[in-house]
Amino acid sequence: VSAAGGAVVLVGQETSELARAVRSLGGTVAAAGVAALGLSFVGGWFLASRALGPIARISRTAKAMSEGNLAARIAIDRTETELGQVALALNGAFDRLHLAVDQQRRFTADASHELRTPLSILSAEVEWALARPRGAPEYRDSLEACSRAAARMRTVAEGLLTLARADAGEQALRRVPVPLGLLTRDVVTSMQPLAEKRRLSLAMSNDSEGLLVSGDPDRLREVVTNLVSNAIHYNRDEGRIEISLRKEGSSVCLEISDTGIGIAPEDLPRVFDRFYRVDQARSQETGGAGLGLAVTKSIVDRHGGEITCASEVGRGTRVAVRLPAASAGQGSELAEKTDA
Repeated sequence: VSAAGGAVVLVGQETSELARAVRSLGGTVAAAGVAALGLSFVGGWFLASRALGPIARISRTAKAMSEGNLAARIAIDRTETELGQVALALNGAFDRLHLAVDQQRRFTADASHELRTPLSILSAEVEWALARPRGAPEYRDSLEACSRAAARMRTVAEGLLTLARADAGEQALRRVPVPLGLLTRDVVTSMQPLAEKRRLSLAMSNDSEGLLVSGDPDRLREVVTNLVSNAIHYNRDEGRIEISLRKEGSSVCLEISDTGIGIAPEDLPRVFDRFYRVDQARSQETGGAGLGLAVTKSIVDRHGGEITCASEVGRGTRVAVRLPAASAGQGSELAEKTDA
């Protein structure tokens, strides 16, 4: 193009192709953005589901247990993760809860059964006595049966109360030095007539007078009484009961052996369970409710001691109780009080 003072060159180009390319690129970018957004959503959902899956399983298991399914447990895929460790801990807690509830149910059922039997006897005896006029000897027999049933209910109630208080931590112990040998000899003397009635030899070693333990004398007397009573009731006529005490390190061991009927190996692990009785017929005959050894173990445990049982069917049973010995200072205090 000519112009004054010179020339101007004009260059032109068709832009429609460029515009189409720009529009195409914009569409591609938009499509890629949508695809990326979709993929991120799917990936996020997958990762969140995987991460929150254990929490959902925990929630479902907790709901199932709240509805009464105590056997429900959390399925664990990986135990090395933090949630896996939490699930393991919760499953352990659920196991203990299940066991505790089962024990409570059995305990309630057994207690109901033990109380129902003497109540039935009482009811039957009263109905029999009121059915028609009877003579004095018949009334006396009926009243004696009622008295035995009432005594059995009292034994069950006292045992249940002792165990309930121990479980709740409401039964305080007096910690004083106790001459276990003298206490045991006193129990043996009081139970000698019962042993003689069965023609049993009840012997105690004479070298145990100076052995002191730290504990509650009333509760320890209950322990010794329960064990000697069992040795008498589950012995054979003209059998033997031997009682010995000895020092074992920082403990005092009380051992009671009898020549009774013995306990089968499959029953030994359960002899300290509540309401468990090896010989149902003998227990009913003696009025036992299966609480004596459970109460005994509870008392020994609360004293920080240990009770073990070894037995052989047809040859007898040996029960050993180990209690913490009183310290030298406690023994000196007891000696001063005795001298005073």
